[in-house]
Amino acid sequence: MLHDFGSAVNEYYVGKFRELARARAARIAGLDTPEKVLAYAAGCRRKIRAAFGLENRERKPMRPRVTGEFDFGLYRLRRVIIDPDPGYFMTGNLYLPPASSEPFPAVLHLCGHNGDGKSCQNGVSLNVGLAANGVAVFAVDPVCQGERLQHFLEDDFALCGAHNMLGKEMVLYGEYFCSWRAWDALRAIDCMVSLPELDGSKIMLTGCSGGGTMTCWVNALDDRIIASAPSCATTRWYRTVENENPIDAEQLPPGLAGEGLDMADFLIASLPRPVLVSGETNDFFDERGQREVGTELEKLCAVAGAPGACGTFVGPHGHGLKPEQREAIRAFFFRAAGVTPKGIPEDDIPRPTTEQKLAAPGGNVFNIPGNLPAMELLKRRCAAVAGNRPRLDREGTRRAVRDLLKLPEKMTFSTDYRRLPPQPVVEGKTLGNRYLLENDRRILGVLHHVAAEGFYQLPGPEKAVLFLPCAKSEEMLELPAGLFADDEKLFGFDTFGIGELAPSSCGKFAREMTDDYGVYWHYAGLGTMLGEPFPGLQTEGVLAAVSLLRARGVKHLTLCGRKYSAPLALFAALLAPEGAVDRTLLLEPPASYGELVGRVTPQPFTAMVPGILKYTDLPEIERIVGAERIDLQGSSAGA
Repeated sequence: MLHDFGSAVNEYYVGKFRELARARAARIAGLDTPEKVLAYAAGCRRKIRAAFGLENRERKPMRPRVTGEFDFGLYRLRRVIIDPDPGYFMTGNLYLPPASSEPFPAVLHLCGHNGDGKSCQNGVSLNVGLAANGVAVFAVDPVCQGERLQHFLEDDFALCGAHNMLGKEMVLYGEYFCSWRAWDALRAIDCMVSLPELDGSKIMLTGCSGGGTMTCWVNALDDRIIASAPSCATTRWYRTVENENPIDAEQLPPGLAGEGLDMADFLIASLPRPVLVSGETNDFFDERGQREVGTELEKLCAVAGAPGACGTFVGPHGHGLKPEQREAIRAFFFRAAGVTPKGIPEDDIPRPTTEQKLAAPGGNVFNIPGNLPAMELLKRRCAAVAGNRPRLDREGTRRAVRDLLKLPEKMTFSTDYRRLPPQPVVEGKTLGNRYLLENDRRILGVLHHVAAEGFYQLPGPEKAVLFLPCAKSEEMLELPAGLFADDEKLFGFDTFGIGELAPSSCGKFAREMTDDYGVYWHYAGLGTMLGEPFPGLQTEGVLAAVSLLRARGVKHLTLCGRKYSAPLALFAALLAPEGAVDRTLLLEPPASYGELVGRVTPQPFTAMVPGILKYTDLPEIERIVGAERIDLQGSSAGA
């Protein structure tokens, strides 16, 4: 069958983000007094901090341990290990100026996506240039980078894929990787303000690429920072969507795009605090958006009474912390901290060796006694959430699932449809009759009916099966004989992102649903940012198909979902009107959502329902709707 609607998913999200950007631009245009700017900034802070959910989290006492120190004359290097959570270790390097004028202003350097983490050559060049000229730097390794490798994750995935594996699993119990990473940064600041060598009243923040994103987030989350310089990361969200550019798990703050915020609002949230938006001309983070954000900050900062506090720097290169950017960032921090630099060029400053930068034994936190792997920490947090789950009856479960999927309490669907040209399935034998379901916002899906002849209008048999495929409706032709009764007419439904609605966008990126960093990851991530889970959009389509078949005269309906679509069948059976679904069959479904957390799971990000393990799990829904698990050899294992 032809993929006639490969742009449907992408254009839905482009439209959503453009609409939100237009509405936000109108709000920003109205910020014409200091009072309005500061009130808007305060509102951004409230929304951001509520979304990240870190303000009331318990901060255990910091236990920094020093594992070595080296004096390079122009600066000193100290190897440090801290634990943001007990037993969950983070490695760092503290670059200190010569011990003549302590305490020093200090920069927290949040590393971008590179395997070396804090040891990245460009980052080290920035750090030694600051330390030799009077500003200390604390550079820390992100999880899955540098000395914080999680072994089996990196064996199977690239760096971003390892992050994304953690990120897509933790959403099931209600945590987000952006918050996870931000917590590491906040705890690093806790460590910095506790050190006598550092001036806790002059803490600054920078990072490039993924570290630039984290710089934006943490800028809005911590009031102890006096200046921030995000690099090669800051752009308009709608630009990223238009450019079909997948982004990483920590770059997906939950629900904030849907609340009307933009990436710029994480920097506006701290106004009139100084911010330097820096980047490069030929960057995959759209340089047009970077300039727009920088200009917006400069204007609002001037309105707020601090003209010149914010600025923009765009270098001539591609993505990365290049020499001109490093110089601009250092000059910005010297001004913000009131430091007169000594004028020592970074090329004249010695660099530490790789060995000198390693804080953990053998250069890996797994060699620290009592180390708690990230996956184990996920399992423990998930178990704690599941252990406090309420016991819900059918109606309580129904309300919880509906709310988690962000579906309205009352849903009405049109009985109209568009008849599409039939497509041959097996040449000369069967035809795929096709019917398009849509509403005023988007295409909901394509309904398929396979028959020996073409049906101009959608048939309404007394008994029908609505089959939800894993990837495409052609799968229904491969189902074993005897799975359904002879008088049950079989329909397949390609819901949002499936089959004929499989995205044809995102260029070079992987097209497999289970890929850790491809097309499906992209759209599930956009759903996260909008607070509109991808399974909710899919379930809405399934419910529309159920409603339409009933309206066409189907009196007995079986709903059958395969693999990744099995949960959609469960959700639709639970949320459909009483009696609309007579039987629910699950082919090769996941055993539970809980079993997916803390191990490498093949389930795609598009199949994850944020926070569902706070309220229920698949086996509980199966019992409520009376679903049956069926293997493809035809044997049945009742729920």
